[in-house]
Amino acid sequence: MAEVIPVAGAGGNTVSSTSMSSATARRFVLADAMDRAWRTFKSGVGIDIAVAVALAIAPLVTNLEWTPVYWGILGTTVAKSVIQAVVSYILRRWSAPKVGLQVK
Repeated sequence: MAEVIPVAGAGGNTVSSTSMSSATARRFVLADAMDRAWRTFKSGVGIDIAVAVALAIAPLVTNLEWTPVYWGILGTTVAKSVIQAVVSYILRRWSAPKVGLQVK
């Protein structure tokens, strides 16, 4: 009977330690890459929300005004999250997790 190995960071996915077809291995790598990108995007959006809250509160407690600079900062943090998720997906595709799989 094949041993089933949980793969950290694979969204709860498990893989068999026996050999698998290259098509199955590719699907696993794609699923893992999408999972990694989604988690990275969610963490980035969390940071963006924190920045947005800080930018919204700052004018209330100081003499700052909501200016185009604030919109630029907010836009930059959102763009950072999108770029970060895309890079995470690409890097995970190129360096998929190694769990002792043998691809036929």
